[in-house]
Amino acid sequence: MSYKNPFYIALVALFIASCGSKETPIKPETKSMTEAVYASGEIIPAGNYKLYSLVDGVLMKKLIAEGDLITAGQTLFELDADVQEFRRANSQQSYNTAEQNYGPLLDELSLQMQSAENRYKQDSINFIRYDNLRKNDAIAAIEFDKAKLLLQNSRNEYLLIKKRYTRTKNQLSLELNNAKTLLNINESDRSKYNIKALDGGKVYEIYKENGELIRRYEPVAMIGNPKQMEIKMMVEEEDISKIKIGQEVVIKIDGFTDKVYKAKVKSIYPSINKQEQAFRVDAILTDAPENIYPGQSVEANIILNQKKDVLCVPKNYIQGKDTVWVMKNNEKTAVKINPGISDIEWVEILSGINKNDELVKPPKK
Repeated sequence: MSYKNPFYIALVALFIASCGSKETPIKPETKSMTEAVYASGEIIPAGNYKLYSLVDGVLMKKLIAEGDLITAGQTLFELDADVQEFRRANSQQSYNTAEQNYGPLLDELSLQMQSAENRYKQDSINFIRYDNLRKNDAIAAIEFDKAKLLLQNSRNEYLLIKKRYTRTKNQLSLELNNAKTLLNINESDRSKYNIKALDGGKVYEIYKENGELIRRYEPVAMIGNPKQMEIKMMVEEEDISKIKIGQEVVIKIDGFTDKVYKAKVKSIYPSINKQEQAFRVDAILTDAPENIYPGQSVEANIILNQKKDVLCVPKNYIQGKDTVWVMKNNEKTAVKINPGISDIEWVEILSGINKNDELVKPPKK
């Protein structure tokens, strides 16, 4: 029989292929497992904030440079304030005028009111005296009428000047208060052209150069704590419910890929980032390499659970969420399991199979 017969060669090849494709069962393994949520992120300085301009203006002078250490309240940028200074000077002049008018005008009216009051009192005394004389028929009726008319006139004059004094005082007070308010506003606005640090720290970024126009509420610098770095991570929506404050985080930092560093979850932002469709989670680095910089990328695993000596199987041996295939009497049998924690490669088995069961991969659909 010729071994070069094509039909014979085909049969031998088919036999070898079928023998080579026979699957070798595996048994569950006992090992330590860590359940974690993966997140990408970047390094940021702790307590970082962006400094904004509260007014429109041209940047005239940068008083700091990137990398400088600053203190709270320190002036960092000066904007062109010529127009605002003109407004402040005008309001100062208006206030000075209102203040100068307040005293002399009221003093003059006060003297007029005092004179009118004295005449009114004197005419009141005369009227009483003439009234007594009239009752005793000691004077003519015309003299009594003259005294009565003088009293009415002096009283009316006194009341008129008194009202004028009150009205003028109220008006002058209003003008003085308005001028003072406008001056305070312009002085406050003038101070906004000097952009000051809210808190101390290190200047990490400056977004504007001298001569550039800065719009109101536009950021000019980013400042943070140089002594503590944090990680800003983005966690998928389906995983955010598993994250808690204080959980340990293991990370790898670009540029330091040969070592793993640790952090702890510090804060969980309550709303989803619409652009990335993920939640922001921040963590504090508990051990960090020297010379790390904001903006460096990190890969992080947020530790949810850790167990030792658990029975587990590879993920690709599980069908769906809770089914494995076990060899029994040389036949593949589907068995329900109760899975526990899982990582990228392994799934914990709480019940359903034991360490002596032989598993094969699920049949392909």
